[in-house]
Amino acid sequence: MKVKNILLIITLISLATLISPAVKASCNNISCSGKISRLVPNGGVTPPIVSVRVAGVDTSPLNCTLGGGQDFVLKSTNPLFDQIYSLLLTAFTMQEPLTTLRIAETSNPCEIIYVKVDKI
Repeated sequence: MKVKNILLIITLISLATLISPAVKASCNNISCSGKISRLVPNGGVTPPIVSVRVAGVDTSPLNCTLGGGQDFVLKSTNPLFDQIYSLLLTAFTMQEPLTTLRIAETSNPCEIIYVKVDKI
């Protein structure tokens, strides 16, 4: 009886995993969505910045130049710096699957102007 219950639970969990929506990292010309894989606060530049990396995403559609070829930057001069950085830290820590970084077009490096986190 216990074995049947365990097998039923395993089957239900497996089905729930198959049914759950797939989250795909992606970019367009003004934003990227995906899981944050790296945050690096850097006070050694003026203005201080936080470098942000999104895992497994094709950034070629972006209309900006990534720092070091792979990092977005959040400048400390952004009027919502504290709120955005707090949200980035939370999303990174909780490994939220869908974080959207909106960039300032043609910025070099790609400057984050706002962030959106969706719970999937």
